[in-house]
Amino acid sequence: MPPRGVKKGSKRARQYEDQLYEEARRKGVKGRSKMTKAELARAVGGRR
Repeated sequence: MPPRGVKKGSKRARQYEDQLYEEARRKGVKGRSKMTKAELARAVGGRR
């Protein structure tokens, strides 16, 4: 889920998902490529 005020599907929402994915990669989260944004956010420690 994108941060408040960011529309789903927007360029900024995609950037947020990319940031979550990179953070998950750095933390060594397994299965990250199949995770949704919400799952990635939980895996890396919640929203920013």
